Amino acid sequence: MKKSTKIALLVAAALLVIGTVLCAVSLQSVGFDFYKLSTSNGRSEEMKKETFDAQNILEIQLEIDIDDLHLIRSEDSQIHLQYTNWNNRKYEISSNGGTLTVTQGDVKGPHGVPWFSFDFGDEDHDVFLALPEDYAGDLQISSGVGDVELEAELRLSGSLDFQLDSG
Repeated sequence: MKKSTKIALLVAAALLVIGTVLCAVSLQSVGFDFYKLSTSNGRSEEMKKETFDAQNILEIQLEIDIDDLHLIRSEDSQIHLQYTNWNNRKYEISSNGGTLTVTQGDVKGPHGVPWFSFDFGDEDHDVFLALPEDYAGDLQISSGVGDVELEAELRLSGSLDFQLDSG
């Protein structure tokens, strides 16, 4: 084996050992709590609940990126929405002209670029949409990686459109 190859292998082995030691020391210093290694300035969560008059909503458009969506039956004649704004992900809710729009998006940084962060061990942040049994409007659901679960029998008289990437 050439002398330069031996030196390169020794340097690589030394760097591997140093990296392993630094990783072990870092994990030990935070008590093996991966949440403390997150770059999102701590966990910030705000659960929201909103209610809408089903008679005034002719169409519901949901664009959910990573959270799971649960479709459930409403106990009354209203539409109920429960969601959680967390860290760098916020929901935008609007109700205009008979259309209820729910969009999950990234919080933008100072130059319009989404903030990038590492979040270790985040809990699930599910979205619950409760529809009355006799809801007559249209329902459009677009989901990135979150699951869509139908947890109650719903008899929708409007159209139902799913666009699922991998959920």
